[in-house]
Amino acid sequence: MVRKDCPPNDATFSTLINSLCQNRLVEYATEVLGKMHKYGYKPDVVSYNTIISCLSEQGRADDALKLLNGMLCKPDTISFNAVFKGLCRAERWSDAAQLIGKMIKEDCPIIEMTFNILIDSLCQNGLVSDAIEVFEVMPKYRCTPDIVTYSSLINGFSEQGLDEVAFDLFRSMPCKADIFSYNAVMKGLCTAARWDGAGELIADMVRKECTPNEVTFNILINSLCQKGLVDRAIEVYEQIPKYGITPDIFTYNALINGFAEQGRFDDALKLLNTMCCEPDTISYNSVLKGLCRAER
Repeated sequence: MVRKDCPPNDATFSTLINSLCQNRLVEYATEVLGKMHKYGYKPDVVSYNTIISCLSEQGRADDALKLLNGMLCKPDTISFNAVFKGLCRAERWSDAAQLIGKMIKEDCPIIEMTFNILIDSLCQNGLVSDAIEVFEVMPKYRCTPDIVTYSSLINGFSEQGLDEVAFDLFRSMPCKADIFSYNAVMKGLCTAARWDGAGELIADMVRKECTPNEVTFNILINSLCQKGLVDRAIEVYEQIPKYGITPDIFTYNALINGFAEQGRFDDALKLLNTMCCEPDTISYNSVLKGLCRAER
């Protein structure tokens, strides 16, 4: 382009940086960013955000933070949120709190997504009480909890075995439930072995026109198999096509492992040989484990 007197422009650099980051070549993207001034261009916030997001996704929170602090343009909420995600994933809660303070100091709006990143990360790390505290201060920043916020909290409660709390929150939330919130409740009900409740939840999903998906049934089937209720899991498995869903590798692996754990090797082998998807290493290992236990 340069040789033919057609110099690159902002779009050229943005496209290149974006493509490099999509292919996880963030070091090259950073080099391109550093060379833009040579052609008379200053990196814009979009280019910075692309690289910062890539660094955070790769677990390089310090590099993302360093780039944020060295930006030649004013960072926006997306810039801060990208770094925030990296800090939360690394469980660096103190640094995350300092970053929020920096956002406030620089008059950068804190939005629902900012809170959702923190709440989801806290819940994934079992810190549901802390997540609730964050949830309760959202109105102070003129942020309204959305379905993403509620789904994270419901999932957090379910993971902690607090199925009643999860269900109460689900029923009381002011926004319309989606597949993620339903599946989070399903997890709690199954953890508590409330099979009738799980069945009623699926019926409620159908009534509310929120069709169950593979994850919904896999949660139920896997939980039943873990509790030794493989025949009930098979009944659920046989109902899946009724909802326009095809069993996936996770469905089959849960059932095969369930059969193997009960010493039902013929059933496990039969299912392995009739799967409608390609078996993976877990599928074979589940059968192999059962056969070895039986000294076959």
